[in-house]
Amino acid sequence: MKEDLIQFLWEQKFFAGKELICTQGQRLYVAHTGTKNTDAGPDFFNARLKINNLEWAGNVEIHVKTSDWYKHNHQKDKRYENVILHVVYEDDVVLNDKDGNLLLTLEVKKLLPPSLISKHNELMQKKTLIPCEKVFVKPREIKLNLWFERLLIERLEHKTKYINDLLLKSENNFEETFYKITAKYFGQKINAQAFEMLSQNLPLIVIAKHKNNLSQIEALVIGTAGFLDLHFEDEYLNFLKIEYEYLKHKFNLQSLDKSIWKFARTRPANFPTVRLLQFALFLYQNSQLLSKIIKAEKLKDIMPFFQLKFNHKINLVALHNNSQKTSEKEFNLGISTIENIIINALIPMLFAYGKIHNLPELSDKSLEWLLQVPAEQNSVIKGWEIFGIKAKNAWQSQALIEQKSNYCNKLQCLRCIIGKEILLAP
Repeated sequence: MKEDLIQFLWEQKFFAGKELICTQGQRLYVAHTGTKNTDAGPDFFNARLKINNLEWAGNVEIHVKTSDWYKHNHQKDKRYENVILHVVYEDDVVLNDKDGNLLLTLEVKKLLPPSLISKHNELMQKKTLIPCEKVFVKPREIKLNLWFERLLIERLEHKTKYINDLLLKSENNFEETFYKITAKYFGQKINAQAFEMLSQNLPLIVIAKHKNNLSQIEALVIGTAGFLDLHFEDEYLNFLKIEYEYLKHKFNLQSLDKSIWKFARTRPANFPTVRLLQFALFLYQNSQLLSKIIKAEKLKDIMPFFQLKFNHKINLVALHNNSQKTSEKEFNLGISTIENIIINALIPMLFAYGKIHNLPELSDKSLEWLLQVPAEQNSVIKGWEIFGIKAKNAWQSQALIEQKSNYCNKLQCLRCIIGKEILLAP
């Protein structure tokens, strides 16, 4: 038995509206379960109870066993002096309040159906794709949509916290922060960490000083990534190598070890060397990008920012082996890559900017744009389709990813709409 299951049942009014008998023999009626406390102190504040037909108001504490009260030293904590009811799974010791009087105790062991306990135990096993796979119940559409909305806001708020951390490190520079987030998602999942390290070693202010010179931006990006440490047969790459050596000394830059970049199981169009050159061209074409996005009215207005104009100076020898050329077609960003950057970098940044600057119209715009982006296609989203839940757009796919990451994977079934329906079903 877990304490959080009893807390969940109390919060869901499982015991409300019933005439109960306390361990000391008093008749108990739960009129109001109280407000759940998410901080230190009793589990529920301001509950209203009828005890032998007398009305009481106060706090409720919940444990698996009565003896947990002493184990947690509540008898020495003044915050527990107004507890009027102790709810436990098993009443194993006599409990007195600070004045030596018996503290009213409700044992719920015999009140819980064995099926409810077995369902909860099944959910906590985490053997399958989602904990409730074997007993899954799909909520009604209207309830599911409301749950999606809550999940999406939670996901964006988690990303806002990450953005706030980056802002703190960059002295509240929003363009620099957006640059770092965009870099991360240019690398896709396989090279996200390497791109993050690149953006840390190559500040946006250095890029900005050379915003009108594509060759210098390419030298900075490829050189900082660690790929200009060889002699190349290609004349242009050797030119970039010389240019980078000068810029590296001028700005005191630190090159990454190119071994951090991952090529395995990727198509040539997704090689990190190609992504790096795309990133350099993206930076060259889009200075002060965040300001432009804030001013954009519609999602379609930002799509031209991702249309890269191929640099014909690059007869790109693949930098890792000097052999693989990249065509203009391969050099362009694919639609799935663009959508990934929009979903994971652009929209969270727009949402966070609106929250931080108290501009709700920007946060609302970010949510509206998510509805216009197709749902992501990955193993998580395909997994949900098995249970009859198919994401219609990025709003819903992001919600489902949040569900899997922060509810299913962490066994937070008691906070989940699906888990609640399963546990409380007749």
